[in-house]
Amino acid sequence: MLGRIADYGNKVVSPISRVLNYICMVALVLVNALIVADVLLRRLANSPIHGTSDVRSLAFSIIVFCSLAWGAVNNRHIELDLITRRLPKTAQRILEVIMIFLTTVILGVMGWQIMMQGISLQAYHAESTILEIPMHPFLYVAAFASLMLALAFLVRLLRAIGNLRGDRQ
Repeated sequence: MLGRIADYGNKVVSPISRVLNYICMVALVLVNALIVADVLLRRLANSPIHGTSDVRSLAFSIIVFCSLAWGAVNNRHIELDLITRRLPKTAQRILEVIMIFLTTVILGVMGWQIMMQGISLQAYHAESTILEIPMHPFLYVAAFASLMLALAFLVRLLRAIGNLRGDRQ
């Protein structure tokens, strides 16, 4: 039963996470191109691109947050199991459920707090220092990506609980 719910959740989270990952890749390429152009213009023409630091800082918020959910959907995050792999299977599964539950809660709270920060910055009309780009849309993207990551871990939690109960998938 939990396996089917997890499969449905994965069908919802996976495509959204894939789109977020594509957004991350585009932002990464654009930031790298901007940095290369800035360095070349600085060296060759002694004329750096105005506001590169603003764009770089804001883009990195997208790059970091938008890539995480896709990694969770594909189970590609690093797991340190040096100690836990020596435990009996049942203890490993119980610890897995506890850790995924805690991760899901922390990520949900993190997404909520980032959203609250975005609302606060929007109310104060906070902008980047040089180019005066509004900061709140970047926080909203980061909050949405964090919540997608929390949902991806919720799907993993349902699978882990199903494995603990001995459900067939």
